[in-house]
Amino acid sequence: MHPEDVLKGRMAEALVNELLRACGNKVYRFGYETVLQNLTQLEQTFKKYTRTSKIIRSIPDLVVVNKQGEPFFVEVKFRTNEASRPWFNKKEWGELKDICRYWNAVLILVTTKPPYFMIFDDSTYKKGKNTLVSIGNDKKFGIKSDILEKFNSLVEKYYLR
Repeated sequence: MHPEDVLKGRMAEALVNELLRACGNKVYRFGYETVLQNLTQLEQTFKKYTRTSKIIRSIPDLVVVNKQGEPFFVEVKFRTNEASRPWFNKKEWGELKDICRYWNAVLILVTTKPPYFMIFDDSTYKKGKNTLVSIGNDKKFGIKSDILEKFNSLVEKYYLR
């Protein structure tokens, strides 16, 4: 991966983290890179294609507890406007399906095209749809429209200039 892509991905994770917090959710960094930093360095030493290694590499980025006390695993991805739809290639959808299967995770996609924050979860996947909807239309995280607008402005400020 290119350093710029890594930075954009981490910035997307930080934006989602702060958006969810601003709307009253409790957010905890999780993720393979966060929780198992030493394993990221040892990745070359274990077999990549075993079930266990796939589960380890699929650890979602965040744990979010909403205002009702419901916990969710959240995976954050970033895609530029140039990334034509579908947003993910076949291999990436396979990896995201692993995250849904192993962790029952929610995917939040940050893009450079409105809506800037989109969501996909296991219920959508089980219906056979690879459909992303605006996070403002999803009720589980209580996203407030005025707060979402502030974060939309941040996407425009930092990604579109």
